[in-house]
Amino acid sequence: MAFKSDGSSHHNGVKNEDNIIEYLKRSVGAPFFNEFDKVEKKGGTKDKNDCLIHNKDGSKKGVSIKNHKNKGSTFDWFNTTCLSGVATKNEALLSLENFINENKNIHSEKNSPDLSKDDIEKIKDCKKKEFEKKVDLFLDSLTSQEIHSLVCKAVLGSRDQYIIINDVPNKSFVGFEASNMRIIKLIEEAHSPSNFSLEKKSKNKSKPSKSRTIYWGSGAMKEDTHLRLRIVLNNGMSALLAGKRFSANNSSSLCVKIQQENVSNLINCCEDRKEYEYE
Repeated sequence: MAFKSDGSSHHNGVKNEDNIIEYLKRSVGAPFFNEFDKVEKKGGTKDKNDCLIHNKDGSKKGVSIKNHKNKGSTFDWFNTTCLSGVATKNEALLSLENFINENKNIHSEKNSPDLSKDDIEKIKDCKKKEFEKKVDLFLDSLTSQEIHSLVCKAVLGSRDQYIIINDVPNKSFVGFEASNMRIIKLIEEAHSPSNFSLEKKSKNKSKPSKSRTIYWGSGAMKEDTHLRLRIVLNNGMSALLAGKRFSANNSSSLCVKIQQENVSNLINCCEDRKEYEYE
């Protein structure tokens, strides 16, 4: 699945959040909350809450709003361009960072004035393959401790939130306490960080890949968490190589994402879920 770098995913996400917040205001929270005083819209890069419920007793409840557009769609739990503290500065990570630094705006109008758009496209295809190989090596280098740390960063910050998913295929809003999610319970029950591991989703394990499925446990106890770790360029390869020459963005940065796959499974496994069906 190609990673969108045109901003459409963010735009659709904001629209989805606005629709659900408007519904909460009209319904005064039902069926997800008891009657409350108000809904405050939040969001942005520094706030995990998309809205805040102000209850009549003075307490507040953070809400995270997600969009499940179709059977194969995913949503992010974690999305950062800050790699500090994510992984050890090993040879694989340094090679990946050097690739970014060496190729940043290397074919901008100023640096490569004679190259056509077709020339850049050919170069871009080669650079994509090189980038994918370096990401593949980096993902293989991650330790169990680092995978555990990434999973914790992704989902533990949501533990006290209420999750509302727009389940588009079933035309319903689905809500549940994040603390009841299976992945939260696995983290809390894990006696050792070594319980987490990564595997390629592709059947061809020798082919380089920019993503891995996250598993918990081993042997007969091995379990698919339905979380996927991905390393991408947040604005795509064109922005990295040529900036605004052939892109809407000045450049591109390494981006670490942990995404929820199999959203239907997530919904079905939360026994406390409440649903509102819409037309």
